[in-house]
Amino acid sequence: MTLRYVLHPGWIRSKTDGQVHFIGSVALARCYGVPLRECVSARPGDSLKGPWPEGLVHLEPQYDGNYTL
Repeated sequence: MTLRYVLHPGWIRSKTDGQVHFIGSVALARCYGVPLRECVSARPGDSLKGPWPEGLVHLEPQYDGNYTL
């Protein structure tokens, strides 16, 4: 298994409806279209700068709903 992504689940206010939603790790991977087996999940609130191996792509909930890589 090769890790390529760090999922950062968390709360986000939707640009579309103005409501606050929690986006979990599985939903986040689906939004970005990345395989869950290539992901490691951070705890909500973990820093993007934390002790992550170099070269991993960090994925977060997006206010505007744009989940392109």
